[in-house]
Amino acid sequence: MYYIILSFILLVKMKILVSLLQKLKFLTKIDNKII
Repeated sequence: MYYIILSFILLVKMKILVSLLQKLKFLTKIDNKII
């Protein structure tokens, strides 16, 4: 059971990290357009 829970938490963390990275890329694109 613990392994399943741990892997699930890891997956969620990875998804959050990816979404954060995508937001950062989007923000940098906007900054480039403004500049």
